[in-house]
Amino acid sequence: MTSDVPALAALRRSPVAARRLLVFTCFLVTAVTLTPIVTMVLVAFQSDTESMAARPSFWPGSRHPENIGRAFDLVPLGRYLLNTVFFAGGTALLETVTAALAAYAFARLRFRGRSRCSASI
Repeated sequence: MTSDVPALAALRRSPVAARRLLVFTCFLVTAVTLTPIVTMVLVAFQSDTESMAARPSFWPGSRHPENIGRAFDLVPLGRYLLNTVFFAGGTALLETVTAALAAYAFARLRFRGRSRCSASI
């Protein structure tokens, strides 16, 4: 006994409609994800008065690329970036080694609870 919503039933029957819904959802998630990043980059090129206005504009009236150099002078952004690369790279390397060892254990060794652990992954 199934009580389908008519729109969902139509999606199941039409692979084109399901594909369009998937593409629309992907575009929506991408737009939501990229909006803060684009806004941050655009505000970085605005003047101080433009970016601190009560109603800031989205597009900079005049471009100020010297703001990027000023940011690196005021805050040690290069060091922060190096720290991020170091910790992210180290974490990725250690996680890869750990995953490889776990994969070997699941593939080659027999131990109690192996099927439960495999099912939980």
